[in-house]
Amino acid sequence: MSYRRDPAAEIRAIQRKRRPLEARLEELQRRGVVVPSVSAGRTKTPFVALGRRPGALKRFLDDRNE
Repeated sequence: MSYRRDPAAEIRAIQRKRRPLEARLEELQRRGVVVPSVSAGRTKTPFVALGRRPGALKRFLDDRNE
């Protein structure tokens, strides 16, 4: 499609076949749309909470409503 003789859009057929998530991510990385995280490839350690204080959600919501 064009607007005032300049290309403005491209019309393509909808892809009916869904590719696996890994394949789509690889394509996005190849195109530069998505960049792998700095920690990609490192062993993932689970997140560990440093402390637990009851009522944290209430305090957070009260603070947001001020």
